[in-house]
Amino acid sequence: MSRWRAFAAWLLPIVVLSVLYRNTFDIWFREDDFPLLDFMRRAHSFREFLSVAFIPYAQGTIRPLSERLPFFLSTQLFGLDCRALRGLVFATACGDLLLINWITRRLTGSRLAGSVAALLWAMSAAIVSPMTWNSSYNEVQYPLFLLCALALFIRYEETGRKRYWWLQLVVFLLGFGSLENMVLYPAIVLLWLLFGPNRQGKKLWLGVVPLFAASAIYAFVHLHGAPTPADGPYQLHIDRRIFKTLWEYSRWAILSPGWRSLEYPRLPGSALRDVAVVALIFCVAAQALKRSRTVWFCLGWFLVTLSLFLPLPDRHTEYYLAAPEIGLCMLAASGAAIAWKAGAMWRLVAAAGIAAWCGGMLPVVIAQTARYVQESRQSRSLILGARDARGVHPGKAIFIAGVTDKLYGLDFFQNGFEAAGIDGVYIAPDANPDLHPAPGDGMMIRLVPDAAVVRHAVKAQQAVAYRWTGDRLQDISADYALPTQRNRADVPSRIRVGDPLYAYTLGKGWGGIGNAVRWMPAEAELSIAGPEAAGEHLSLTAYCLGDQLKRGPLHLTVTADGIDVGKADVLNPETEIRRRFALPDALLNRKTMTLRIAIDPVIVIAGQPYGALFGDIQIEP
Repeated sequence: MSRWRAFAAWLLPIVVLSVLYRNTFDIWFREDDFPLLDFMRRAHSFREFLSVAFIPYAQGTIRPLSERLPFFLSTQLFGLDCRALRGLVFATACGDLLLINWITRRLTGSRLAGSVAALLWAMSAAIVSPMTWNSSYNEVQYPLFLLCALALFIRYEETGRKRYWWLQLVVFLLGFGSLENMVLYPAIVLLWLLFGPNRQGKKLWLGVVPLFAASAIYAFVHLHGAPTPADGPYQLHIDRRIFKTLWEYSRWAILSPGWRSLEYPRLPGSALRDVAVVALIFCVAAQALKRSRTVWFCLGWFLVTLSLFLPLPDRHTEYYLAAPEIGLCMLAASGAAIAWKAGAMWRLVAAAGIAAWCGGMLPVVIAQTARYVQESRQSRSLILGARDARGVHPGKAIFIAGVTDKLYGLDFFQNGFEAAGIDGVYIAPDANPDLHPAPGDGMMIRLVPDAAVVRHAVKAQQAVAYRWTGDRLQDISADYALPTQRNRADVPSRIRVGDPLYAYTLGKGWGGIGNAVRWMPAEAELSIAGPEAAGEHLSLTAYCLGDQLKRGPLHLTVTADGIDVGKADVLNPETEIRRRFALPDALLNRKTMTLRIAIDPVIVIAGQPYGALFGDIQIEP
């Protein structure tokens, strides 16, 4: 029987995790998954993968093992079917649970504590995002490296065999490929030596010195190769807001912020939080009175693993607690083990605290998981439906009506269609009452064509229309009502030069398309709607090669119907060209006008002259 109990103690947390996330094996890509999917789709072999694996990505991150490699292998082996990737996420979380269980047993000497610590972490709302969102995989993979390295160090401490020290060093170094926070591992080892159960551990302190050296070298190289953002939500702020951030994360660790966002009753949530806090205080006090060092290791784990997130006052997210909460789970579990031996009253206190914490977490875990599963199904139905539509209508633009704010955020904003290899998908104008774009949303501007462009494409049979019904795309091409045209011209007042949908507005001289821009040699022409009010301007965005500017300034000239609009010089190192010219009153109220753009000098590559790459050209106030 004891053997079965031991087996159950290891298995129970994994069973609970399986029950809570049983529907997540069918989860698909959404939101931030798409840039990673697109990034890895460019690598067609392992050699090409290595060429992009260490390129700094979003916010200057370099995570080849947690982001690049899983997405690369998934797309190479299974295409857009990510069930194998979901299996990897679940297996990684199971590994975390086993290691939490093992380390807590070593820390407390209690089988009960190990099982409870793993059980609590399996029910934490902090792991909902990494368990349901592919691009957050690093938040369960990084703890695996952290825990595995520590477990190997503990074995080195227990046995004195150096192979365990070298193995933990290898795991530690590999962890840098998962998440930058792995630099904190030496501090975790130091906590173990200070507050772990083996009082002879201090003799091993010299073995920590190389670990700190490795972290310092990694931090130096990373900060110089991929500096932290100088602005935005990921900008570091070392000021008193650190304490406010610590307080907020501490509250979230007791009661998930999802309780409020899901609009659960506030009073029960506050009651659950208060009971859990009181029980945790009793746990800390009881262990402090017994002069147990376990409590300090657990609290130290929480603070150390949270420390790198504290200087981010403008970027708070619950999944940052995935690793820090391991420390609190160990703390609560060690208290439960002590209470179990102390008598019925203390057992009741421990049980009440654990029940209160679970009562605040489980409703959030269940609701958020169900929501993410549903959103994933919508994302898959939309994008794969667009893929099917592309197969039926090759070469035609696809206009989608019925787009909502939620659907836009899931699939359109991060360019999910192009990431899945589907081009020419747009949001149909005047057909999305539940879509409320934010001012200045560049992706929305790109995806919603001008009414004149849509009318031309439909009349020329170069486009089809579909409506999102909530779970699938429905072909409405036969009944599609053309959008209202807001000006007199058959061409728009904004020309996206690098978009094939706008090709009919282009005259002579233009070259090929690439990455939403189009090459122009020495000069080219296009048609655009004329200004409707005095004082309007012509705005254009273009790009040139740095080698062009090294030879001297570029001279940009723009005319409209033969009338001079403006001239400008482009000087080194201004490779991104943004210019705004006041339009002469002589052009006022012209239905359509022909722009002529010229650049001098050009650069010749393989016998082909190149002037500049053009993006948007528009008339604006």
